[in-house]
Amino acid sequence: MRPFFFGRSERLLFGTYHAPAVRSPRPGAVLLCNPFGQDAIYAHRIYATLASKLSKLGQHVLRFDYYGSGDSAGDVHEGSQAEWIENILEAHEELLASSGVSRVIWVGLRYGATLAVLAGQSLRRAVASLILWDPVVDGAAYLQELTHMHTSFMRQEMRCWRPSGLMGSEALGFPLSSDLKSEIRAVDLTGVKPPHARQVTVLTTNQKPWRERFRGAVAGWTDSTHWIEVTTTSPWNTDRALNAILVPMDVLDAIVARVQEMP
Repeated sequence: MRPFFFGRSERLLFGTYHAPAVRSPRPGAVLLCNPFGQDAIYAHRIYATLASKLSKLGQHVLRFDYYGSGDSAGDVHEGSQAEWIENILEAHEELLASSGVSRVIWVGLRYGATLAVLAGQSLRRAVASLILWDPVVDGAAYLQELTHMHTSFMRQEMRCWRPSGLMGSEALGFPLSSDLKSEIRAVDLTGVKPPHARQVTVLTTNQKPWRERFRGAVAGWTDSTHWIEVTTTSPWNTDRALNAILVPMDVLDAIVARVQEMP
């Protein structure tokens, strides 16, 4: 495991590269795309575990922080959807250079999966596969979810709490600027142009109203699409899971299996 900085000198990104622990007959590389805000905190151990499992199978793996998040450069309020899409493309190029292989798979969780789809539209050469874990399909609904989670938490912790300033400007400690909210609100993955990927896998752990519409849209992206439903026994995005060091191994095993099945 090698932590390092990469990218443009004035906007450095922090990454962690996991070299293959064994030699694989089918060498490949996997890029892990973070979700947003509190989800990224919950996902840190999950991605570290997934990277370790993939490394032990002979995969090159890169996980990284977007600009304005984690250990990357920039203040938290400077992040934007357009910037994070560019960060994924930068991380992809860095992984190609570090690994020396051309077979690359992107894995994204929640909003990270959404960003991966949008970034995939700008690729000159298609990635081998996109694995989308519970992607944010409806941006407006996602913003409502973030606002609801924030207000519920604040009212539970402080009974006298009243929202100050513009409602929906914060999501559990992470700022939501008007520009970022506009970018997220415009997201509708059922109507975007296809990302450049030879194969797409959608891994869902919940029932959402957009599910069937999105399934139909994904079917039109490529001739090789897969839809996997996992009833996970470990809800990952809770404080209880974080404090108890719980990782949804059933979901990670499904992702690892998809990586192994790639031609």
